[in-house]
Amino acid sequence: MGSSSKLQTHCIEWLDCKPARSVIYVSFGSFMTVERSQVREIADGLMKSGCYFLWALRPDKEAGHVSEMLPTGFLEECKGRGVIAPWFRQAEVLKHPIVGGFLSHCGWNAVMASVWAGIPMLGFPLAADQFYNCRFMVEELKFGLGLKNAEDGKRIIRAEEVEMKVRMLMEGDEGLRASQAAKRFRDLAEEEVSKGGGSATNLEVLVNSLKAI
Repeated sequence: MGSSSKLQTHCIEWLDCKPARSVIYVSFGSFMTVERSQVREIADGLMKSGCYFLWALRPDKEAGHVSEMLPTGFLEECKGRGVIAPWFRQAEVLKHPIVGGFLSHCGWNAVMASVWAGIPMLGFPLAADQFYNCRFMVEELKFGLGLKNAEDGKRIIRAEEVEMKVRMLMEGDEGLRASQAAKRFRDLAEEEVSKGGGSATNLEVLVNSLKAI
């Protein structure tokens, strides 16, 4: 069994031992880079939230190991509470019944993956159309929440904001409403696929349906 298969097996076994909808999945895509200062704020916020988490995090160009990007001692502190690895099979993770939220950069592929899985999102857009996607997800479709920059001119999201919004998504009434909306859109997606046609056609119909809503 290859290393990636072993990692995924470990991930699923870890998820299987947790309460339903108690884990938030964290991923910012395959190509986006997050500043180390922001990574540390996210790490602190995740720990303070008290929620379980899976975090797809790769070392940046200057780091020999992901621990260099995180607060000192973080990997040891989060044992049992979280799993950090360079890569997970995202679709499989999001479909797992233990996963209850998705902290994402809101790339369109991530938004669609969230819809297909019926999982509410916590938006952390980084560039380009991700900001529009996040607003669309939060304000129009209402199946998630958005993180806000600190009001200090530094364009960084503080640990306190991450902690608060993770708790809201995973445990609060806002998160419950977002989860219910996400499941409605998942059912809509499944309905469109069941009508037949190629995947591209189904995707176009689904997107148009979401925008119409």
